[in-house]
Amino acid sequence: MKRRTEPSLRYGIGEWFGELLATMPSGKIASCARSAKLSKPDLPCPFRRRGTYSPICNKRGGVCSVRLYRRIEDGSALAHDSRLVTLCPQRFWEGDLVFKQIAARILDCSNPILVKEVGFLKGENGDEVGRIDSVLVVPDMSPLQWCSVEIQAVYFSGQKMGLEFEELSNFRDHKIPFPSVIRRPDFRSSGPKRLMPQL
Repeated sequence: MKRRTEPSLRYGIGEWFGELLATMPSGKIASCARSAKLSKPDLPCPFRRRGTYSPICNKRGGVCSVRLYRRIEDGSALAHDSRLVTLCPQRFWEGDLVFKQIAARILDCSNPILVKEVGFLKGENGDEVGRIDSVLVVPDMSPLQWCSVEIQAVYFSGQKMGLEFEELSNFRDHKIPFPSVIRRPDFRSSGPKRLMPQL
């Protein structure tokens, strides 16, 4: 019988409370792991829009993104490449860069007006039952030029992140441990099953 070999590539935490795990000092990693185990994290989120929301992370566990890691000979992990997969919708708000790029490509506008959560459907009793995540508007244009933007972060399938938090809460090494369990981004559920119906 052929022995199963352990996978050499696995997804693990990419950004945690707004910072790349791969460049965090060990003390910060252990501190993030302790905060991640709280029901409400107590660390700031650098991506949340100021003036609109609390600057504190509101995602249980504080994981902004995941990335693919490669197991190296000593059993630790190195980032396989630079790509990150966004798990938290707040991650898209960094400096409004995503919205500015969309407006530049679609509306030929470098500085759009950004309107969040625009109601567009009403129920029988007049209450709003549907909202567009964001609308980008070209300022001072007649007729009005605009486009809608729906935001969809990716879910992941596999075992819970809490297993990683547990392992990293006692982290003292300068090398990141290879992710302990298999998980992967679930692009199918996030795109065709969730985002496309929204659009």
